[in-house]
Amino acid sequence: MIPATAYAAVGAILAALITSGISFVNLVISKDQKTSEFRQAWIDALRQDLSEMIGHIFRISALCDYYIELHKDDTDKAINELVKDIGKDISTVSMLFHRILLRLNPEEDKEIIDSVTTLHDMLSSIETNMLDQDKIDKESQRLLALSQVLLKKEWKRVKRGEPAFFCTKYFFLVVVPLVALLVVLTKSSLFK
Repeated sequence: MIPATAYAAVGAILAALITSGISFVNLVISKDQKTSEFRQAWIDALRQDLSEMIGHIFRISALCDYYIELHKDDTDKAINELVKDIGKDISTVSMLFHRILLRLNPEEDKEIIDSVTTLHDMLSSIETNMLDQDKIDKESQRLLALSQVLLKKEWKRVKRGEPAFFCTKYFFLVVVPLVALLVVLTKSSLFK
């Protein structure tokens, strides 16, 4: 016959194991939640910076067309007025360009980096590149397509959860029922 103190000891050990398991799960969940929040903030910031950069480039291009049309006979005058009007936009595009680069992985996101760089480099020759609306449209569409793939991949990662959370969740889905089954089987065998 098993002494009553043995039942109390087994119960205390089981309670301690359950409590530590719950604490561990809470720790993993809270860390995963924080990481997911940071990842979501990264997604939102990258989306914002990309859209602003493309918007400023289209504004610069539209102003190029406007000033060239306004001063058809005097290209120098058109360029001088244009430069006065787009200085802040060029500065903003440069800042956004560098923020985007800092958010991307140089190895994994090489195509997006190349596309962003191509758009940024178009500003180096405003007369040649900014008047070519088709070229700007084509590169902008390419950047948008590449960015959407990256953003969707990252969003799926946020929804799925971080690897530690994913593993912990499935570990406990398997272990908890097995422990419960073991307790039931042990208890029934003790009382025979």
